[in-house]
Amino acid sequence: MTARALTVAETAALLREKDDILIVCHARPDGDAVGCGVALERILTALGKSAYLVCNDTVPQSLCFLLGYRPCGRGTGAESLRPQELPEGFVPRFTVTVDVASLGLTGMEDRLAGRVDLKIDHHSMGEDFAPLALIYPGASACGEIIYDIAAELSMLECESAKAIYAAISSDSGSFRFDAVTPETILRVYGLMKLGIDHSYIAERLYNSRTREEMAAQRVALNNLEYYSGGRIAMTHILLSELESGGFSYSDTGSVNSLPITVEGVELGITVKQEEPGRFKLSVRSGRGIAANKLCALFGGGGHERAAGAAVEAECYEAVRDRVLEAASELFGLQP
Repeated sequence: MTARALTVAETAALLREKDDILIVCHARPDGDAVGCGVALERILTALGKSAYLVCNDTVPQSLCFLLGYRPCGRGTGAESLRPQELPEGFVPRFTVTVDVASLGLTGMEDRLAGRVDLKIDHHSMGEDFAPLALIYPGASACGEIIYDIAAELSMLECESAKAIYAAISSDSGSFRFDAVTPETILRVYGLMKLGIDHSYIAERLYNSRTREEMAAQRVALNNLEYYSGGRIAMTHILLSELESGGFSYSDTGSVNSLPITVEGVELGITVKQEEPGRFKLSVRSGRGIAANKLCALFGGGGHERAAGAAVEAECYEAVRDRVLEAASELFGLQP
């Protein structure tokens, strides 16, 4: 399937026309996915549409503040946006994905195959799985696209702006990454003019960790190993360590960027066991090293310096060896 590329104006007009809209973000949701989904849901609801966000996973505690308007979003633990929580009788007539490069990342590929009408995304590498698409390749965050849609619809207000700001801040590394442009900053300026509490958002995103999340970081630090003379840092978390450490998979999100923060490391790799025989690969890289190219070798993708993939293997050591061999071939980083 080759998607027809839409403009922002065409996308806004289409959304204004449709109703009974299902919004889908990827599983293992990050700030960009949740922020975009929440903002679009709020915008469409304000337009009088019936619109609902779903995610085939729990929302990390650090992002639950974005869900305060939802009945399921008032707690302090991990919240659910799973499809089974859709209102009884809701039948989607138009389906939109946000921040989804490939359909498999939703965890609902069987359910969604052939049923997605519009893809909104910013990844430079991805799949065509919808007939219509609005793509900003290489933008700092999908939140930048949602900002433009909201502006085109004249539906920017403080609450949706809060979610968009969280989306952009999260995926841009708090505005540190190469993909941040003057246009990114102008959009953030527009959000801040609406009166959002950017300091509170930053506190929730970056300075709010549960004890379980800290336990996950402790395990990841204990497992941290160096290769290629310290240019590669790799850590892992196994299913057995989830059980013994007193934390769950949903508590491990902040671990993904840990290896790349070590001085001298150019390629940071986190391997997390999702189930027996299946591992999630999260890669962060320095300048000149394309994380998404490495992940593409394993059927994944993402940003140039932040990407992921799923790997089938009998054990962590097999994943480690395959990834190190691929890094050596691609980037000359000898183990």
